[in-house]
Amino acid sequence: MLCMHSSVVFLLCPYTELELYNLLIGRLKNKTSSGYDEVPGYLVKRVMACIITPITFLVNLSFCTGLFPSILKVGKITPLFKKNDSRDISNYRPVTVPMSLSKIFEYAFLNRLNCFLKENSILTGNQHGFVNGKSTTTAIVSFYHNIVRCIEAGECPIG
Repeated sequence: MLCMHSSVVFLLCPYTELELYNLLIGRLKNKTSSGYDEVPGYLVKRVMACIITPITFLVNLSFCTGLFPSILKVGKITPLFKKNDSRDISNYRPVTVPMSLSKIFEYAFLNRLNCFLKENSILTGNQHGFVNGKSTTTAIVSFYHNIVRCIEAGECPIG
């Protein structure tokens, strides 16, 4: 088993109200869907200036304690129609809609995590999932180009 030790430490630095406000205004979507709390995202975004102080306190408290509030782990399960006959239950898939406050905690943590990964060059250029500007499409294009490069070099690529 290969064990790697690193002196790099991941710390969740607290947010300032302005920093968190700017992040959330850019990330929260103007959706009318809502989670278990029945509070839609567009409403939270609209009143963000009024609630940013307690939101910042709660996010920073979560970072400080290392705890994610249990109530925010609750989501509303909604059936999403896939295709064919809408009367057939097997043509639906369940989708969990989290509460707006849960999304706020997620965005705050993800922002800190992405900054850490980028600053410390932890992910390789081959990482496509969960990276801004990359997707399954960029992974397929990269894979395709690698196959073409191998074939042109007289190699036998497999994948």
